[in-house]
Amino acid sequence: DALGACVLKALRLPVFAAALAALALAPAAAVGQSERSSESTQEAKPQSDRQRLEQCLSAVSNAGSDPRACVGAVADPCLEALAGTEPEAASECMNRETSLWSENLNDVVKSLRSVLDKDAAARLDSVQEAWKVYRQQRCAFGTALYPDGDLASVWSATCLLEETGRRAVELGAILKEAKSRRG
Repeated sequence: DALGACVLKALRLPVFAAALAALALAPAAAVGQSERSSESTQEAKPQSDRQRLEQCLSAVSNAGSDPRACVGAVADPCLEALAGTEPEAASECMNRETSLWSENLNDVVKSLRSVLDKDAAARLDSVQEAWKVYRQQRCAFGTALYPDGDLASVWSATCLLEETGRRAVELGAILKEAKSRRG
């Protein structure tokens, strides 16, 4: 719809666009099939997802490209494989990748704290807490845009993925800079 198109253009959420496209193409029969295939490969996904994200990050690093391009490296192929299904399945695609970026972000914050002095580490903690509040508020905004609930959950999951991935990349760059200054 027009609201959705404006939101996508304004927020530039390519993963959300892919999720909406996948949902729009949903044949009713695909629901049961995707749930069964999701359950049967649940154990293999985390390793495969991690490898896909690490390969993307390595490739963009080697090419000197922006690592933010890797946000969606796991979710996008997952959404394509769904070929349309229930919103919960689309949200799960985003949640799988968000968990990887969250782990990455936590590792980066821990490493960054170890190279900062006490005052800077305390400031980092304060900024991270403020960022978490911002992320939560921003990602909850989808309920105002999509009050029916289904699209709101997809919007929120996409937002959490994009915000968490961007933050991990941003702090990763700060960590790299801080380490280079330390010598």
